[in-house]
Amino acid sequence: MSKHKIVSLARTITLTASLALSACAVGPDYHKPAITAAAAWSQQPGAVLAAGERNVRSSWWTSFHDEKLNKIVQKALAQNFDLKIAQARILEARALKLNASSTLYPEINASGSAERGNPGLLTQNKALDLYQGGFDASYELDLFGGNRRKVEASSAMVGSREASYQDLSITLVAEVVNEYATLRELQTRYGITKQMAETQKRLADFNTAKFSNGAASDLEVQQSNALYQTTAANLPALAREATAAIYRISVLTGTENDEVVTLLSVTENVPAADHAPIMDAPAAVLARRPDIAEAERNLAANTALKGAAISEMYPKISLSALFGWQNTSLLPSATIWSLASGFAMPILNFGRIQGDIKAADARQQQAFQAYKKTVIAAVAEVETKLSDYARNREHTISLKAALDSNNKALQMSHLRFDRGLTPLIDVLDAENKTFAARNAYITALADEARSVAALEKSGGF
Repeated sequence: MSKHKIVSLARTITLTASLALSACAVGPDYHKPAITAAAAWSQQPGAVLAAGERNVRSSWWTSFHDEKLNKIVQKALAQNFDLKIAQARILEARALKLNASSTLYPEINASGSAERGNPGLLTQNKALDLYQGGFDASYELDLFGGNRRKVEASSAMVGSREASYQDLSITLVAEVVNEYATLRELQTRYGITKQMAETQKRLADFNTAKFSNGAASDLEVQQSNALYQTTAANLPALAREATAAIYRISVLTGTENDEVVTLLSVTENVPAADHAPIMDAPAAVLARRPDIAEAERNLAANTALKGAAISEMYPKISLSALFGWQNTSLLPSATIWSLASGFAMPILNFGRIQGDIKAADARQQQAFQAYKKTVIAAVAEVETKLSDYARNREHTISLKAALDSNNKALQMSHLRFDRGLTPLIDVLDAENKTFAARNAYITALADEARSVAALEKSGGF
């Protein structure tokens, strides 16, 4: 083949490819569904962001001012195994997109061979050396957009996997904060319960002494002993739960040594945020939430795959070309070339293609309903978490006031006891009430921290 013919062939293939790429693609064109959102949430704990204002809050957990918590969160984001699996899934989706995109372009291969043999009478019983090499190209004209729809679906799946990774990251941080607050609650309650048991033991001993002197009944002795034993029995359970929380956090951080266990074994205060979370307007939250983005990208992928299934009903046209050379020990070298085209169209397949189209349509409907459900669930989650935070905050404030009152009552009991105005049993009773109030306050403080984590997660942070 002359150089002029090769150039003409290349131009023809390029022109044909351009026409194919500009041809229509069968099936539905995807349009992102519109989201209708309310102007504001029914409850708002903090200030509302102005329209268009960006507030990424990528490190919202730092508002607890807990360096150990910050370190644990960073470890989890860097080492969590579920995140690493999600990263690998993104790479897989990108590789599949590259694979799908390759069908839009010609495929060119090189080949070569060398042979020595004696064909017999054809060469007068002489040995023959045969060398040949060349290039072959093939290209399927994407006239009806089947391949382009598959590329579109692959691209949407990449977006879905990326959104899934972001959603997993957000969930992971919230889970770490939740477990950390639970651990600090259990550790603090263990200390309070131990002090409470010591006070109750003193009360039981006091009643036993009174009973010996005839100043107390056996019922009072048994009741005070039962109270002490019940409180002391809670200590092993609290220690067991705290150990379990430590190792749950260790799993979340993907740590294979005792570093995290050692870090968390030392008792610290329950984390408390220094300000109320700020929630964006509903439209901004829904636009940012990765679970909604994941569902939307899944819908886009299934819409494109429906188009790919429809394209199977239409003809497929392919082009191929070959250019190469041959050389033998008997004859001079020769140039070989060929041009070919192919045509295929389904005639009778007993409903296979129609079944594929209907299945693709059903998957698209599933994805659409899943998307709508995700949006509705997101709104419900934010509203619920806003309410939970508000109620938890009110509960914490009330219990803090009760704790302050019990502390004052305990101080007054000590003063009256020092002046001989009240018996020791009244002081011990005041201590018991103060410990109980402190226990309840610690639990409420942990609930508030957990509600902050849940609220930030619902906001897509």
